[in-house]
Amino acid sequence: MKIECIVCGDFKEPEDFSSSLITQECKHFPTTCLECLRRALRSELERKHWEAIKCPQCSAIFKYQDIQKIADDETKGKYDTLIIQRAVKDDPNFIWCSSDCGSGQLHEGGSDEPIMKCNSCGNLTCSQHRVAWHKGLTCEQYDEKEAARHTKEDKASAKTIKQVTKSCPKCKAHIEKNGGW
Repeated sequence: MKIECIVCGDFKEPEDFSSSLITQECKHFPTTCLECLRRALRSELERKHWEAIKCPQCSAIFKYQDIQKIADDETKGKYDTLIIQRAVKDDPNFIWCSSDCGSGQLHEGGSDEPIMKCNSCGNLTCSQHRVAWHKGLTCEQYDEKEAARHTKEDKASAKTIKQVTKSCPKCKAHIEKNGGW
């Protein structure tokens, strides 16, 4: 006897559906086929926070074991990566590589040893500033250079604002007149 999937509307064999509850929290018989469940997981993982993915039939939240049971390998990998990122996010000694290779590692050298060499790609990252290593500059010199750059940009912005805006007669906010009388 075939079962209708509530998502795609196709009638499918019972083996095309989960043989157990969709999540550990679900209280209903699975009427969403595995293909639609996998597609929904992939889509939800792209649009929602990984901890907010719900069963398409009820409001039960997917747990790690549920994802591992149903998802395809790519979705499992992405889910695992998000879990790892969450776990290391609050560790002040964890530094992401500045090359965007997607790797990161613990670096306990602190200000005594601010250069972190990525174990994955070999790129050098400043552990204090979390940017590519500022070769030829100490961290203090880098701070001074950045402060000078910001000051220069602020002055340029102030000059531009003065040239192209006037103060509103009522609220005194800077406004640009770009048409009218």
